[in-house]
Amino acid sequence: MATTVLANACIAGVIGGLLVNRFNGGSQEANYAAVAAQSVAIRNEFLALNAALPVPLDDATNTSLPSLLSGVAFGTVANQGTAGVNPADNVIVARQILAATQAGLTSFNAP
Repeated sequence: MATTVLANACIAGVIGGLLVNRFNGGSQEANYAAVAAQSVAIRNEFLALNAALPVPLDDATNTSLPSLLSGVAFGTVANQGTAGVNPADNVIVARQILAATQAGLTSFNAP
């Protein structure tokens, strides 16, 4: 089960969402290390929850799935704060991302 594209889409959305209301005038990569680490932690929880599904999502599920996942991840974490949340919150956020992505996926085929 290939999930590289989904994993990257999740990270992209989470990073964008975490940066929504964050001002950091620095242009050095180190200024964003905590945000990147938080996005990886949420991605890891998302992938673990997804793998436990009876029929997990993977890169071949739907060609539009990466866009959907990235948008859902962005919307889920936007305005919720920045990096450094309790690690238990990562599971909650990942569950929300997975549930909304699954719901959105069903709407792709809706009349």
